[in-house]
Amino acid sequence: MLFKKLSTICIGLMALTACVTGCQDETSIDPHVDSSVRSVYTVLESNPNYSTLVQLLDDAKLNDPLHMPGNYTIFAPTNDAFNKLPAGTIDMLEQPDEREKLRNLLWYHITIYNLDPGYLQKYPVVKMGNEDNAYIVSDGSKLISIDNANVVWGPIVTRNATVYGIDEVIIPQSPGYPGY
Repeated sequence: MLFKKLSTICIGLMALTACVTGCQDETSIDPHVDSSVRSVYTVLESNPNYSTLVQLLDDAKLNDPLHMPGNYTIFAPTNDAFNKLPAGTIDMLEQPDEREKLRNLLWYHITIYNLDPGYLQKYPVVKMGNEDNAYIVSDGSKLISIDNANVVWGPIVTRNATVYGIDEVIIPQSPGYPGY
């Protein structure tokens, strides 16, 4: 009887370990948390792989709007995506006199409406929050990419947005971004 209980415990621990190490991409949102009752900002803030994005949202004073009701679609670059930017880009964007440029960059990752993959397959050009157009590739049932970035996970539905993780920072067509 004791052996049977120990075996059951060991099998359970092995399954838990396998799930913790392999069930979830480290850049995705925790699937065990009900994101639908949390704001998109709170969901992003809860994952350390998006700490650069969250810090930049704070610097740009976009944290409050992302707590408010809405139907946004957000393309969330990971910390690794921000690290791919040319050296000094983030430091430059964090300067107080560059706040509008930072806001422009971040709004280029946000739409003010929910995107439908079926619609995007036919009409792939989307006006982003900064008024620039982005090109989104969809197979009709899911989003594949936006501009130069691949969609690596999602959608995650939050109380006020749908979130997709992307592997690159997408750059607006507006001039003034180092290396672009």
